[in-house]
Order: sequence, then C-alpha cells, then structure tokens
Amino acid sequence: MEYGLRAEEKTDGERIVTNWHVHGELELLLVLTSGVPCRIDGKEYILEKNSLVLFNNFERHGIGIRGRSYHRLLVMFRPAFLSGLGRTEIDLLECFFRRPDSEAGIIPLTDEQTLSVRQKLEELARLQAGEDAVPQLSYVLPPAEQQLYLRFSLARLLLEVNSLFRSRFGQEAGRGEAYTLISCIIQYIHEHLEETAALSLEAMARHFALSRTSLCSSFCSVTGTSLHQYVIDCRIWRAQELLLTGHSAKETAALTGYPDAAHFSRAFRQRIGLSPMEFVKGGICRP
Repeated sequence: MEYGLRAEEKTDGERIVTNWHVHGELELLLVLTSGVPCRIDGKEYILEKNSLVLFNNFERHGIGIRGRSYHRLLVMFRPAFLSGLGRTEIDLLECFFRRPDSEAGIIPLTDEQTLSVRQKLEELARLQAGEDAVPQLSYVLPPAEQQLYLRFSLARLLLEVNSLFRSRFGQEAGRGEAYTLISCIIQYIHEHLEETAALSLEAMARHFALSRTSLCSSFCSVTGTSLHQYVIDCRIWRAQELLLTGHSAKETAALTGYPDAAHFSRAFRQRIGLSPMEFVKGGICRP
C-alpha cells in the first residue's frame, strides 16, 4: 500500500466476496449504488445509495453483491499514516472507534453531503495516482510533498466525516480509550502475521507493556473474540487472499506464520472445511 494509503473509485462486481474479513487498515467507503447487502459483525444490512460506511480494523465485514455493478469510492489507510497530525483535543479517528457498541458505522448522506465527501475522496485518488489534484498548482508535487499533501487531504476528509459522525451518533458517542490500544494491537498483529514468535502471548504482552491477563481480557472485551482466535482468523483470511492470487500452499504457509505447508493445510482445513487446493478450485472466499 503506497504511502500507507489507498484511495480509488471502482465500479464492478467481480471481486466482491461474501465472506467476513478484516484487515489492518481503516476503511471509509462511499456507496453510490442502492440495495447493496452488507454484513458487519454478524448483522445484515442493506446499504442504500449515498451511504457512508466506516470499518475499523477489527470489525468483520463483507459485501455480498453479485451479478450487477457496484459503484463506490473508498480510502483505506493505516492509523500510523496520520501520526503527528492530531492533537489531544482533536481525535481524527473518532469516527472509527467511538460508536455505540450496538451501532454499525453507516451514515446516510444527503446529496449535498455526498458531493462534498465524494470530491475529497476523488482528490485523494487523483493525488495518490500522481495526477494534479490541486488545480491551482502549476507543477506536479515531488514525492515527499505528495505524501504530506495526502496526509493533509485525508485529515481534511476525516474532519468532515467526524462532523457527520457526531450528527449521526451524538457528541458523546465514545467507546473509550481502550479502543485506541486495541487498534494498535491489531495493527501490530497484521504487520507480523508471518512471525510466529512476535505473535506469542508473551511477546505481545511485553511489546505493549501489559500483563498477559490484561492483554487478553482487554482484547476480548473490545473485539468480542479471544486474542488467540483473532490471530488464527487473520492468518486464515490472509491465506485465502494469497491462495486466490496464485501463491502455493508452501508460500502461503511462510507468509502467514506456519512452519510448513503441512501445518498450514491442517489449520486451513480445520477452519474452512476444505484443503487449500479444494479452496482454490472453488474460487470463493468463505467465512
């Protein structure tokens, strides 16, 4: 992911899968097609046109549309991409972590709100692609300046989204500081999936200066799943992506922290119900 951020506009249904998945990045999705089925943490939703959808990096989610086009703009980024831009009194990521527990991050927008958010998403996509996203400039930004402008542009988008978020969920919608810690833990997990030792309970507790008990209880209270199960799920989700993009079982094992292809194949079958080869032949990601 160049610069730690990916922004794009897409109109297709070919790569949409029906499984739950999770990724190490935060995702902001502007849906421009009506009647899009979506699953978020075990609940079913129908996304209407002009829906703004926010996925944090521990929500299991999936879009299940097939057989017709699905138009959306999206931006995905790692929390660290905004490092240094926030202030104590300004939490740029509040829209991802401060929703009430029972609420999904779905915000219906008016036509005017959609236009404003869309313009900022399109600017991010153009800038990331190396195009001139700032019409008043008569030159192409150098790489270092481009990255800085990307960060500022994303921050500007998030300030607007946070305002929409507070209008939707209230001024005091916070889930608390624990979510920021868990977000850091999840980012760490995604960055070290191929390192077995780094994801041991002892190593993670040491890295985050927590006791093993505190680490496990905090993680479960926020995400609703155990730390051990989350690591397994992330490895299997990542393995599905690797297998479907042409990686062998041996390569996938190495990239997801398994000692060899045999150990990986057993874990994969136990979780998915198919061998890696059977899964590839089916060509469909499963929950």
